[in-house]
Amino acid sequence: MFYALRLRLENTSEAWLREYLDRDGLDIMLNSLCEMAGRGFTSFSDAILQLDCVSCIRAILNTSIGLDFMVRHQGYTAKLILGAVSYTHLRAHETSLHLVCRLLLEKTAHRRTCGTTARAGARRASGGSWPQ
Repeated sequence: MFYALRLRLENTSEAWLREYLDRDGLDIMLNSLCEMAGRGFTSFSDAILQLDCVSCIRAILNTSIGLDFMVRHQGYTAKLILGAVSYTHLRAHETSLHLVCRLLLEKTAHRRTCGTTARAGARRASGGSWPQ
């Protein structure tokens, strides 16, 4: 369910995303995440479902439209934190701001690492060297 939605969210137009948000799409996902987190993981498929839900939310927040929408709706931040606690294994010293930042930056860091690895492989294959 969430996998197909994540693909749509990552490859959609701004107009579609705005309409999705205006029709409470983010609120529904945050409520689903909170509900799943409250139940815990009873099976491997539950864990995958929760991770897919978090990936959808991250796809929205990786857009300026989605991030602006989240900021304008303060209750959504609280829902994200409540739903993400079991996903991120919140440490006692983390503030809600730290948690939200970590969720948003997790995918960015992964992309940078993968991009650097791909460029290094291309340089080695072409006999090039790293810039000094």
